[in-house]
Amino acid sequence: LRSHLLLESLNSMRRLPLLERTATSLYSLLMSSNSLSCLYCIKHQLACNLGVSRVSTRTTLKQLEHQTLIQIGYGFINFPNSSMFLDWLKLNCDLTPLSRHQFSFNILVITLR
Repeated sequence: LRSHLLLESLNSMRRLPLLERTATSLYSLLMSSNSLSCLYCIKHQLACNLGVSRVSTRTTLKQLEHQTLIQIGYGFINFPNSSMFLDWLKLNCDLTPLSRHQFSFNILVITLR
């Protein structure tokens, strides 16, 4: 499971802009938490997970908040309408999991270059 999450993360880093990458990361964290409406996290941890600065993370979270997809609080992120957030993700991001065949093909291409 950890290997699969790592592969998914590397794949999204390769192909998604920061806004979409942040949203998919929030979605993954939300699905693994007990609540589907609130996520308790520190922006610094989110920035480390995404591999970007806290300033970039804050700017991206503000963009999602401006689109009324999330509400940012101190130490938490609230999802007032999680179905709207999921619809936005489906529209803007490819949520289909990375298949084993696709990943091995990508490794083969990288190795041959």
